[in-house]
Amino acid sequence: MTETQIQPARQMYDAKTHTVQEIADAFNVGRATIYRHLEKDAPDRTSVNL
Repeated sequence: MTETQIQPARQMYDAKTHTVQEIADAFNVGRATIYRHLEKDAPDRTSVNL
């Protein structure tokens, strides 16, 4: 994923209006890719609440 894709994916995830699968489908990536970037994008968070 590019930096320009990660920000809207993070917003979709944080808004809790889309499932991780829906976000992955929107960006043509797998769920694991979404989780990986959510974790990398959240240095101040101890974990991603799934």
